[in-house]
Amino acid sequence: METITANKPFEIQLDQSGNQSLIFHLKGVSPYASEVISITAEMRLAGNPQPFTLETEPLLAVEPNIEVNDPDIRELAGKLGGNIDSIAAWIYKNVKDVGYIAEDRGARYAITKLRGDCTEFASAFVALARVSGIPSRMVAGFMMEDSGRLQAENYHNWSEYQTGNTWSVADVQNNTIDFGYGKYISFYSFDRYSRLGNSHRFLSFDERLDVQML
Repeated sequence: METITANKPFEIQLDQSGNQSLIFHLKGVSPYASEVISITAEMRLAGNPQPFTLETEPLLAVEPNIEVNDPDIRELAGKLGGNIDSIAAWIYKNVKDVGYIAEDRGARYAITKLRGDCTEFASAFVALARVSGIPSRMVAGFMMEDSGRLQAENYHNWSEYQTGNTWSVADVQNNTIDFGYGKYISFYSFDRYSRLGNSHRFLSFDERLDVQML
């Protein structure tokens, strides 16, 4: 990230997973009124994996929707031999993409029911990789179009896995393993301790507010 600017004042808060949140304080918003916040980010995109150090122990552990202790997941991971390509190929071949599902159902659901959306594809990959001893995590963000403008409908979840001191892309829903780096823009690394919870793009601290990306 090179620069971030906006048409309203903001603060930047950083969590333990490196997620940066832009905090906007909107005062005096009248009922049924609207506020438009324009954010411009300049960033440098790499065409290959870049060195990035993270503590690996949490990225091998169980967490919500990454059920690494589940017997079915562990059995399948054993059959796949701890190989990234085999894990990705099995998920891509066997799990049916059913389109957007509002509820995050997790790795076990994807592996036993053989269905899900991008979140289930990503969580299944992460769970199988972790059982195989490969640090892995889920991330969320955008697949960028040629225009460079981020469209709300392009929001997407995928996985990353550690190879040496770098992190490689694993977007098994789109059969993309370790390539396409210039088009993936990560906005959020899933973190059970994050204040954002499941609000991966934005979070309102007033339930009366409706926040949308235009």
